[in-house]
Amino acid sequence: MSATTCRGRRKDGGACRSTAVREDGYCALHGASPRFDPAELGRRGGIRSGEARRELAKHARQRLREEVEHEHELIWQGYREALEATHADGTPDYRTRVIARDALLAQAYGKPVQPTEERSTPKVLVIHRPARSWQAEADAIEVDPPPSP
Repeated sequence: MSATTCRGRRKDGGACRSTAVREDGYCALHGASPRFDPAELGRRGGIRSGEARRELAKHARQRLREEVEHEHELIWQGYREALEATHADGTPDYRTRVIARDALLAQAYGKPVQPTEERSTPKVLVIHRPARSWQAEADAIEVDPPPSP
């Protein structure tokens, strides 16, 4: 059984070999459909292709950020519970609260820079001396006469 092929012609003059034909005997590319624009279809495919490549090129950190954005209520709820932590007897768990507070502030504002080694600040010593005349200095320098030939 042979499949029906499109009756349209390619740009090079050869017969279209598409077997996905409609009732009129033409494929979607060669048919006279006003809603089908091959150039627009190509643009859309290119846009989708670029979006797919950008999505695949994302690093794990970028993907994690997007997930955090989607689940921000759940994350905030965890911080909120930790900020209000209590022991089993109902007394406030200040250690957990302080750790949660520090973690929340570090996430919101970043951690302050910590020096890796203790450094003392260098002391700058400025010495002022009166300016002397350059001519007096030139006169004070003894210069040997050039050797005679």
